[in-house]
Amino acid sequence: MSSRRPEPIRLVISNSPPGSHAKPINLTQVLKLAGVVLNGSEAKAWISDGIVKVNGAVEIRKRRQMMIGDRIEIDLDNAPPIILIPESPDDELDDLDLDGDGEAD
Repeated sequence: MSSRRPEPIRLVISNSPPGSHAKPINLTQVLKLAGVVLNGSEAKAWISDGIVKVNGAVEIRKRRQMMIGDRIEIDLDNAPPIILIPESPDDELDDLDLDGDGEAD
């Protein structure tokens, strides 16, 4: 039986320009909004344990500010990656690595 990589969760975030009233989103919030953790305490524990990677590097900052195009991976069996995409359908997705192969799609 082959182990298949789960499909990524595409989480839509605001793409408002700096200086606007949109609030930035942090790593803990992303994990909660994507539905991979039950609450903030679980998200913080996963980050503290070093099982959360952002763009391929282990991230231990719970309040790390996330940006469009960031890719979150969780070092647990069958945990899907999370990709942050823009909220506007007019924005280009071509520059984002949606399938995790290290190249823009």
